[in-house]
This record gives sequence, C-alpha cells and structure tokens, in this order.
Amino acid sequence: MDTKRDNLIDWDEFVSHILLEFQVKDAAAMQQSLTLPLEGYPKILRTNHRHPIVKITFCPAVKPDRTINYLHGKYLTASHEGAINYWSLDMELERSVKSESIELKVAISWITDVVCLPDVNIVCTSSTERELRFYDTTANKFELRVVIMSMKYPVTCMSYHFNQDITLDSCLTLGDSGGNIRTLFFNSKEKGPFYHTPGIDVTCVLYEGLLQGRLSGMYVVEFKNIHSESVRQVKYYTPLGSFLSCATCAKNSLFLSDAYGTKSRYSFNVSKGVTCFNFSKEFFFTSSRGPDCLVRIWSVFVPKKPSAVFQGHLAPICSIIMQDAGRKVYSLSKDRCIKVWDVPDCNIILTYIKIPAEVGGQNPLATYYNPTNRNFIVGSIRIAILLCGRQVDEEETDGYTHSKCVTKALYNPLFKCIVTVGLDSHIIVWDPWKGRRLLLVKNAHTRMVYGETKPVEITAATFDPGFQLLLTGSRDGSINMWNFNTGTCIHHMEIENNCEVTSVTWLKGRILAVGWNMHVTEFADTGKYIHGKSWETRHTDDVLCTAVRVPHTIVTSSYSGELIFWMLETGQAYARYNVSKPLERLKLALIKTTKGSKESGASSSRESAKSLKSE
Repeated sequence: MDTKRDNLIDWDEFVSHILLEFQVKDAAAMQQSLTLPLEGYPKILRTNHRHPIVKITFCPAVKPDRTINYLHGKYLTASHEGAINYWSLDMELERSVKSESIELKVAISWITDVVCLPDVNIVCTSSTERELRFYDTTANKFELRVVIMSMKYPVTCMSYHFNQDITLDSCLTLGDSGGNIRTLFFNSKEKGPFYHTPGIDVTCVLYEGLLQGRLSGMYVVEFKNIHSESVRQVKYYTPLGSFLSCATCAKNSLFLSDAYGTKSRYSFNVSKGVTCFNFSKEFFFTSSRGPDCLVRIWSVFVPKKPSAVFQGHLAPICSIIMQDAGRKVYSLSKDRCIKVWDVPDCNIILTYIKIPAEVGGQNPLATYYNPTNRNFIVGSIRIAILLCGRQVDEEETDGYTHSKCVTKALYNPLFKCIVTVGLDSHIIVWDPWKGRRLLLVKNAHTRMVYGETKPVEITAATFDPGFQLLLTGSRDGSINMWNFNTGTCIHHMEIENNCEVTSVTWLKGRILAVGWNMHVTEFADTGKYIHGKSWETRHTDDVLCTAVRVPHTIVTSSYSGELIFWMLETGQAYARYNVSKPLERLKLALIKTTKGSKESGASSSRESAKSLKSE
C-alpha cells in the first residue's frame, strides 16, 4: 500500500490498493491471454471487380483419400454481374472468369451465390433467372457443363458437402427466396452427372425434369415452406448429419433437419429472425444472430431458449466465426465492428474497430474464414484481411505462459510468489503452490518506432531489499520500478539509450545497473532522477553479470572474462582478474571513453574492446 514509501499509508493509497486488488483478482484478468485475438490494422486490397463483392469462398485441394487441405487451394470472389476472380492463398489475383446465362442475349445475369464442389472440380452459381449453372474447372478451365433451369424460386444461398467414402452420395443444399430448402444428391464417382460426354458440351434440364429423374445420377429431396421469408443461410454439418437454415421470420427462424427429412426436426424461434449462424461440433451448440444486434448461443437439442445472449453491437451482425472448439466467437456487424466473445465465461474479450470505411461503405459485407491459417477475409468495395487469434506454438507456450525466452525467475519470500520476466516484455506473477497465474503485465517496456508503440525485451530483474517492489531492465537501456502486486509502474530510469541492461542490483538507498556501456551506473532508489551517476570505466567489454557481498564488495564480470572487484561504499575498483588466468592478478586500467564514442550494440562494443586490447 505504501506507494510513496514514506512509512505512512493515507486514504488515497488505501482505496487505490483495494481497487487494484479487486481488478487483479478478476477471473477474466486471470485467464487473459498473452496476445489479443486481433491486433494491428487489416491488409487492404483492391477487388478487381466493377461491382461490390457478394460472395467470398474457398476451393480447397482434395487429397487422394478425399480429405480437405485448406493450405492448398484458391479463393474465389464473385460480384452480382457474374464476374468471378480467382486468388492465391497470398491473395494475389490469378485469373478472372464470368458466369453468364445462355438464355439472356442483352440483359446481364444477376448472381446470388457461388459454391465450390472441390471433389468433382465444379463451381456452381445461382442467379435471379432461377438457374443453377455448373462449371467445369479442371485444368484451369471454366466451361459450362450443366444448367438446371426454371426453378420455382431463385436460389439465395447454397452449401455443399461430400463424404470421404466415395460410395456415399454428396449433397448440394439450396435455400431459395420462397423459404424452401432443397437438397440435390449425386454420386461423385467419375464426376457423376457432370461427366463430360463427347459431343455434348452443355446439358440443360428443367427443374421439373430433374424431379422426374431426367438428369442421370441426380435426385432431389424437398423441404417446402420451412420459412416464411427468404432463406439467408444454409449449411450442412457432418457431426450432426443434418443441415441448418435460417431466415428473418419469427417462426422457424433457425431450422435443423437431416438431409432426407426422415428424422426429428428442431425449430428455433426468434422474434426478429436470424440472418446468420455457426456451429461448434465439440459442444454441439450453435451461435446465431439477428437484426436485433444480439448474439445467441443455443444448445442444438434445446430449441426453447438460448443458453446465453451476448449484447454490445450497435448495428445488425452480418457474420459469425468460431475458434478454439467454440470457446471463442467473433461477430462482425454492418458498421465494420468486430467483437470477440469468451463463451465459457460469457464475457467480451475485445472490440475491434480498425476496418476502414472504404472496405464496404453502405454495401453488405461478404466474409470467409479459413480455419487453418486463421485469415478472416471481409470484402465489398475493397478486401480486408485480418489474422484472428495467432496460432499458439505449443512447443513454446500454452498461451498463458511466456511466449519467448524467460530471462529471470525470482522467488519472493515475503509474498510467497514467483515473478518471471522474459523477452516477450511480459511480467508474470505465479502462485507456486497452486500452479496458477496471479498477475500478468503486458508490454512492461515499450518504445516508439515511427509513431507505433513496440514492446522491448526485458533482460534483467531484481527485488528491493524489503521484497516489496520489483526492478526490471530492458534491451533499450530503460529501467522500471514496479509494484508487482498490482502491476503499477512507479518510476522510470535509463542507463543509456539503446544500451542493454544485463544486471540490476538493489541495495538500501541505491540501485546499481550494468550493461553494454561497460561500466556501473548508480541511481538513488527514490526514482527522482531518470539518469544516474556513472562509475569509472574499467572493463574492456560488455558487463554481463554482477555479484554483491553487502556491505563491502560488488563484483562485475564482462564478456571477455574479466572480473573486477569494487568497494560498495566508494565505488572504487581495487582488484582485476581474468577467468582464463584465475591465479594472476591483473593491473587495473582506466578506460577513457566519450559519450559519443560509446557503442549501443554488443558487436560494436566488442569491436571497440578488441581495439583497446590491441593498443
């Protein structure tokens, strides 16, 4: 509590301590990750479309065992006039194609959705002309193979699913503007109904003829009048063996059924309807949202009411993605605001508002999330690419410990805790008896680079003689004094700009710091002055570590193996040794350096030391 260190505690210090204590013991703070789910600004690209993007999808590579590889494939973006662009995994434009109606000669076709059938190398487009067009994309072609015409309603959304077992049928699930769901089944062996027969370039079939079996190898299962409004999204989920569909209607807002309609059906009702959803197979719950700006978490088999409701958006939500087995949910609203939610704790982790207005303006946003590289692509007038939740390297960290090397671990006998610091610029306080994290301080040392705040590695740390405060030194020469129980920085000091601090020692009334400047710097522990007093320069190389015997001696050791003994009371050197000749006492030499000639890096410092030795 005694932050002023005057052996008195006033009312302000007491209240500050109580507030900080409650903040530290907050459950959300204890589970805080070392990195934010979204950081920095998105990468902005031109769309190369004349009209806004209405669909972003991905055509993954299919391995011989019929498994999907999301690290190999192409992104596809489509606009209403039928233009489709192919992009590499690095979002570099590769080629452009166009989906056109064979019936329209003057008018332009109006595309509503695009879906990839990767196991048969087919891209399917739906349009307001009530058509489904299937294009063969083998060997970078884009040739029309099958057209299903004169459907009862325009198809508004599509989803495709194929089985790893090639003997099982694949299904293309369709949702239309009349609130109906239709599933097209076919066997993908030898490309099924999309096999190119010599002499027949395009196969055209009416939807009524499809129902009568006139397209060999394909049949239809219909779910009529499921929704009273246009279907907004439809998706088939393998763990459920069923599809989900949604619409902005109060009844049957979210509908769950198996693809054949032979098993139980589940209906979820929301007063203002649902416009998008996502599903987590690990916990069997779905996340939905509606025009009321709320994110709802549902148990799949409990449709009466949601398990949890997240509120905070100020505009209708247009997309939802999930991470970490459904424990983390990202929701994107029409005002380009992304909120990240912690599902188990039912709280918000982050609000991200760095997507610029040039991406969408007032147009609807199209999105796609790649679960392997964790890229979240948002597009309309421009394309924005965000990295959602950087993948944790389990060989280095579990996401709650240091993500880089630990440079110092200290045990505090007063508070019976362990404090660790590392090159990730984090300070972590641990309970060694229960094995849990008590406090996390991110970016303990920072510097400004071209107007951007960058973290600086922590290279040294120690406690004060009373074990109440913590002292940390960094790679840029800064030294910070901390109340490590609350994570509050009390004082800031510097030995020299861009000069790494390798060791710090806290004595009664004094602080001694050493580093790449080859000498000892002394500070008063009151923290009134940023810069301290420099002792004589006796080393010829970087000072790496120190050892103290109170109240008489401090020993400093350099990179070249020198050991110099100093008197603590006067700061005078009285003995010099080298580890290569432990029995030989060397002559003390005063190294004269000017402020402009001091080197800030280890390599330059060692070069200067070599020149001094040669002299």
